[in-house]
Amino acid sequence: MQFILVVPPGVEELETRLRKRGEPEEGVQLRVAQAKSEFLVARWPGLGLFDATVENVMVSLAYPSFRSHVLSANPDYNHYRS
Repeated sequence: MQFILVVPPGVEELETRLRKRGEPEEGVQLRVAQAKSEFLVARWPGLGLFDATVENVMVSLAYPSFRSHVLSANPDYNHYRS
């Protein structure tokens, strides 16, 4: 099993995206606090909590990287490579 953390380009962008979705302010603050701790864990060498981190600047750019990680960790999914 592989653990992949998908992150926005930064905390400010996360806040912007959540507000555009109409997330209540309390929800925005909760998600931002959680994201900050996840960013620290993702960048802390040696913890081994995540096997990969994919930065989601745009879905069209992030998806191929995410897909590549999933397929490389799961050789049985080779029939999905096309």
